[in-house]
Amino acid sequence: MNFFEYHKQSNRKVFALSVLLFFNILVIVFLVYCTTYVALFFSGYMYNIYNTFFHPKLFLVVSISTFSIILLASFLKSLSLRDGAPSVAADLNGVLIPPTTTNLKERRALNVVEEISIAAGIPVPRVYILEETGINAFVAGHKPSNTAIFFTKGAINNLTRSELQGITAHEFGHISNGDMRLNMILVSMLHGLLAIYLLGKNGFIMQSISFRVGRWSKKDRQVGIPGFLFMSLLLIIVGYIGVLLGRILKSAISREREFLADSFAVRFTRDKEAVINALKKVGGLITKGTILHPSGEEYNHFFFTDGIGEIMFGRYLSTHPSLNKRIKRLDPNDDCSFVEYYRYSDDLDGQYLSFNNEIVANQKYIESRKKSEVSYSHLAFAEFYMEKIPEDLKKMSGNSFDARIIIFDFLLSNDPVTFQKQMSILKQNLDYFTYEALVKLKKSYPLIDSELKIPLVELSISSLYQLSEYQYDFFRDVVKSMISFDHKIDTFEFLIMSIVLRRCDEVISKKQQRSKTCNSLSQMQQQISILFTALAQSGSDDISLAKSAFIKCAERYFSLLSIEFIDVINYHLLDRTLTDLSTLSEKMKTKVMEAAEYLILSDNKTTVDEIQLFRILGDYFDMIVPPMKISTNQ
Repeated sequence: MNFFEYHKQSNRKVFALSVLLFFNILVIVFLVYCTTYVALFFSGYMYNIYNTFFHPKLFLVVSISTFSIILLASFLKSLSLRDGAPSVAADLNGVLIPPTTTNLKERRALNVVEEISIAAGIPVPRVYILEETGINAFVAGHKPSNTAIFFTKGAINNLTRSELQGITAHEFGHISNGDMRLNMILVSMLHGLLAIYLLGKNGFIMQSISFRVGRWSKKDRQVGIPGFLFMSLLLIIVGYIGVLLGRILKSAISREREFLADSFAVRFTRDKEAVINALKKVGGLITKGTILHPSGEEYNHFFFTDGIGEIMFGRYLSTHPSLNKRIKRLDPNDDCSFVEYYRYSDDLDGQYLSFNNEIVANQKYIESRKKSEVSYSHLAFAEFYMEKIPEDLKKMSGNSFDARIIIFDFLLSNDPVTFQKQMSILKQNLDYFTYEALVKLKKSYPLIDSELKIPLVELSISSLYQLSEYQYDFFRDVVKSMISFDHKIDTFEFLIMSIVLRRCDEVISKKQQRSKTCNSLSQMQQQISILFTALAQSGSDDISLAKSAFIKCAERYFSLLSIEFIDVINYHLLDRTLTDLSTLSEKMKTKVMEAAEYLILSDNKTTVDEIQLFRILGDYFDMIVPPMKISTNQ
């Protein structure tokens, strides 16, 4: 299975279908004009004025009005979804799974999401559960750093751990491929097309009522019935045609993205059987992936599998390829046999056994992974990290109160004098319980492995999202004071500012980031010089080696640009640089990320500072950054 070839083919098809979707809107505009002309013709009101089929002024008025209605309805729908995942959760009655849940199956789902998040290099998304018996899941949000994943109760109850990893990786594939934003746009656009249908329907009903109660004059009755009632009826038909065509194109786009997400999940986990078995269980369960909630149809293209079952013209309106096609795409030799009936699994690991706790199930899973000959994957790397993180630190990262303490602890200096001054200031500013918890944590873990800090930060961010605005303001002030205490900023402190505070500002304080897009690297030559100088210096203390690595990277990726090594870099300058570079188009961002990865790995070693800067770059770019391991020269 050639993932990259599928990716290119899928993107080409999606672009073509998106163009067709735009032309669908133009067709609707033309049909509304025809409807208006026919209504005016039969009404007799304007026949002497509009006695030819095409009248520029009438066409202009109708076109502007129709576009305005569609855009206004789309805008209002997108406005209702501006909060991303919480808005979708409200529409579908999703219930947030708290990080402190004691339900073992919910706990397992959270653990799986945490592992995939670390493997993908993004903050752990919030996890919601839908009270549905079918096996399904989806992700929602506007960007990777602020997203949520939804599981049905059927998925949590029926899938084994590896299968749950498979569908979670599939959903993270949608994040990686930018499908979340596309899904939000499709929902808004379809709602805009639906507005024409609703306008005609409501107009027809209101005019019919007015006629029946005798509110129209005799003249109105003579010309209004064949005119405006007929126009409303035609608008219903035109609106329905628009929605139907829109749904066909939306479904075609969605089917392509499902194939791509499946292939991403296999590439990500190196375990195609997990995804295939999950698909087979959907086919074998009586309820399949059905979503019974009334809003299920509107969000059907979000889901892992079809959520509305058999429909008329299913070949064209289905938002998902058939289960057989998806399985055959993953493994052409599979027999695609489904178990006729698959009951709820009451055990934790899906094997009709009973385990006392998640640790036992985890251990069994890890041992089975070690025995199998699964090739290296980012998921295996994440599992390695998760095993190294102490259990009590994992629990602390899942609680908003304790997650703050982890961040405070990471910002404490290793210098004894500076450390004592920091603790003295913290004692004056923190409440008694927070301060004592910090002291206890420092005594228990006086020195935490540098490799574990980024995973722990990522695990903590989703918990910090649960802080109130007042609590977060206090937390942010303390963090900023700790960072500025010694009047200098190191790489990890910059990571806390760039990832933790910036993302919490977006989610809690609703501070929006830039949106303007730049399509040319030539406009960013100074910024590229600053970024790659910083990356080169973080990889070596030897200036000559750093310059050599910088030049080698520049010749390979930026030969057409005039970039140069800069001797002095500070993190305030780097922050402005990354903010500017974040306005690049997706294509340009990808090139910068590839160049950065090349520079980091060119000397066959990776330092803590390099890993942290690369993680920061990915966060500014809203791109998935798999974890790197600290290594020395080979």
